[in-house]
Amino acid sequence: MERAEQGHSLLNCVRARPLVTAATAFAAGILAAGSVYWLAALFLAAAALSALWLRRGAWQGQTALLFALLTLAGGLRTIAARIPDPRQVSRLAPALMTVRGIVVSDVPIPNNRSGRVMPAKLNMSVQAVQVGASSRWLPASGIIQASLGMETGGAAGHLPSWGDTLTARGQLHAASGLRNPGGVNWRKVLAGSETIAVMNARHSFEWHIDEPAKSTAPLFFAYKMRRWLERHIGKLYPGPAAALIETLLLGQRGDLSASVRDDFQRAGAAHLLAIAGLQIGLLAFFLPRLLQRMLLPYRTACFLSALAVGFYSLLGGSRPSLERAALVGMIALAAPVLEREFDWSSSLALAALVLLMYNPLTLYTSGFLLSFLVVCTLALWMPALWTAMQDWLWKLIPGKNAVHYFFRKACSALLGTLMAGMLAQTAAAPIVALFYHQLSALGFLNALLLLPAILVLLLLAPCSLLLPALVPLVNGVSRYELALVHWLSRPYWACLSVRSPSLWFIAAYYACLTGGALWIWPHQARLYEEQAGGEE
Repeated sequence: MERAEQGHSLLNCVRARPLVTAATAFAAGILAAGSVYWLAALFLAAAALSALWLRRGAWQGQTALLFALLTLAGGLRTIAARIPDPRQVSRLAPALMTVRGIVVSDVPIPNNRSGRVMPAKLNMSVQAVQVGASSRWLPASGIIQASLGMETGGAAGHLPSWGDTLTARGQLHAASGLRNPGGVNWRKVLAGSETIAVMNARHSFEWHIDEPAKSTAPLFFAYKMRRWLERHIGKLYPGPAAALIETLLLGQRGDLSASVRDDFQRAGAAHLLAIAGLQIGLLAFFLPRLLQRMLLPYRTACFLSALAVGFYSLLGGSRPSLERAALVGMIALAAPVLEREFDWSSSLALAALVLLMYNPLTLYTSGFLLSFLVVCTLALWMPALWTAMQDWLWKLIPGKNAVHYFFRKACSALLGTLMAGMLAQTAAAPIVALFYHQLSALGFLNALLLLPAILVLLLLAPCSLLLPALVPLVNGVSRYELALVHWLSRPYWACLSVRSPSLWFIAAYYACLTGGALWIWPHQARLYEEQAGGEE
């Protein structure tokens, strides 16, 4: 009887959330595309089940048939994506080549604060358009991670920027894979930004700008505004604070020193420097409420907030992590505009489905897995843990006056931040170990000590551009953040080198996380029903 009820509840869940079913089927097809036999077996099994259900005239047969078709579509889309483009520049590597392309990323250039000199190399992503010599150019495609020398150049007016068309001559080679156990697989890392090759032009005379970015380009306004914000932040704050604020708000790491980046890496807090879900979440949460305070209708406020989230993704350089978070944020804000109730699982599934349809190989990148696995873990565990924590705080601090209310709110914020950080670290640990062979031993302290300061900087730093009175406070928080990160990175055991876990271990790990969350929800609901019955 219980098994029958569980089966009906599972089918009802599939019927109530078709986007989750569609994303799961498409991802299963991508995974099965590694073997034609697995793909055929999955399709035949789903087709057989759908045929049995269709004979009974039930909607389960249609669902199974749709699942089979989506699985097949995911497998075929993956096979098509793996077919090499004959124009890809990686097919010509290794070779000494001349490449003409368009800069499609920010160029991290220090603003020469604190006497810093221009870097010896400029690193950027270039969308290849043509390859060859001046007498004969051949069409090309693919994104190249270019490293351009700056020994004899370096005038600020002649540096490349987003949208510029440039020509460079240098050594072109494919991204290297895993060379030794415990090393970094740069091929997988660069695949997250769809980079297929690396080019090194050692001298400044080996590259030149053919055509600057056109003012009619869609991203031109966002790029100009980004440069204005960088200059304004540089005038208000000293070097280290300005570098940290630019990194958190704009993703510009050109002024962030190598020692600070190493400190964040060793402390297990490098993800806090990434411009992604945290910034989008704050923007999507506070901006609609601010616009409502300005007497705008709720639907209009959500619509304008969705446009602001999209613009912020352009302002942040259109990084893959930012684009994923912006897509989820825009879907969440679009629900009230379309008069639909927001559902986190359907929103995440729709975002994942869009990204996988565009590029199915994204499923194998660390950024995609970290983004969705961490958010899913937080969404599954936080409501139950938050409710249990509130109940425990009411028993610990039972008073109803203002003092007790303040202490309960402060403890809720502190414990909630700690729980969210620990859940995020727990969800991300296997993926970080798989791709980067590292494990942070102090990850739980990041949520308790570093994350609150990051939140203060993200909320007050933009306000300080209009209210200079906030500059000393923001500068003090920045100095506290940098000093604390340096202190956390000092122990030799802060960052541990580990072996890559097996795929079976990772699958069992996340199955236990999901199973535990699905078990605790009805168990906790049953406890609350018993408590309510006892009080009556």
